[in-house]
Formats: sequence, C-alpha cells, structure tokens
Amino acid sequence: MKKTGVFGGAFDPPHAGHTAVIKECAERLNLSEILVIPSGGGKHKTIRTPYEHRLNMARLAFEDSAENITKVLDIEKDGNCYTYLTLQKLKKLYDDSQFFIIIGSDQLYDFDKWYRAESLAKEAVIVAVPRHENEYADMLEHATAVGRIRVLNTAVTDVSSSEIREIRELREVKGENTFLNPRVADYISEHKLYGET
Repeated sequence: MKKTGVFGGAFDPPHAGHTAVIKECAERLNLSEILVIPSGGGKHKTIRTPYEHRLNMARLAFEDSAENITKVLDIEKDGNCYTYLTLQKLKKLYDDSQFFIIIGSDQLYDFDKWYRAESLAKEAVIVAVPRHENEYADMLEHATAVGRIRVLNTAVTDVSSSEIREIRELREVKGENTFLNPRVADYISEHKLYGET
C-alpha cells in the first residue's frame, strides 16, 4: 500500500513554509506522494483571493517541490468541504493508498470539533506540524490527550500567508526572497494580487 500525504489549505498565497512542510513530511514519513488541495472556502477562514488564482499559485509553488512527488488537486472549488468528505473522494481516486493528513498546530487544537473527527482519525493518519517555534511540547501534550494524532517536530519557517498579503511592495519579497517561489511572486505581480499595482 502506498503512503500518500494530504496537505490542504487556503494557500493565499503559498509560501516557503508550506514547501518546507511538504518536503520534510515527505522525507520523514516516507511518503510516495503528497496531494496538495487548495480549499474552496471554509467556515473558519475568510479567503480573499479567488480559488482559480490560489490553485494556479499552488501549482507554481508545489509541483516541482519534494523531488516531484507533489500533485495539486482541483477537487474543492465548489465551496466548503469537510476534510472527512475530501478523504472519501480521495479513497475512490487512490484506492491503493494509506493517507496521512498533514495539519498545522492551529488545526490540531480544534481537531476534536472537526466534522466526523473520530472517523477521520480512524481512516487516516493525522500528522500535526508546528507553525511557530517552541510549541512542540504543548502540541504533543494536546495530541496525547485527544489521541490518534501524531506530532512531527518539523523545522519552522517564520512566515505566514497573511504577512505576505500585507506587504504592499512586492519587491520586498522578490529578488533575494526566502518566502515566495519566484514563479508565485511573478504571478502575483502579473495578476495584481494583494494590493500590487
């Protein structure tokens, strides 16, 4: 059975922190491939950028990362979709896979409120990774209390999508940028996203 990672998010925009998580999870979990799934929407997140732009940026950012084992899927464009329902779609498409759902620390603390969380944790391996320095111990304690969640102590890239969106002059993140893939930065400029003029 193939080990397949699932990494969902708004990716508004995708950045180096996302890429680092994909690469490290692929290596440490010995994943055959990682499916990146831009979210169509969500009850808990306001997404500013249209789905098609986020899908295109995700393809530019991820499809050449982690030794070409990453694939961006277009399966949530119609709006809100619970992770459990997404997993059911994936099981039909990839019936020879064991799924590893990769979540951030913020999602870990809300996991018990997710739709069919218990069923999800039975049908896939839930892997939580830190978003900030020095939170591994707290994550581990919480995951132990919840049960059925593995915490991976990955390196942290100190950047967030919201911080990048707030940068009004894209030249601040281009050139020697460590945050955005150059192709994503060019896409943002071309389509005048995030206040670019």
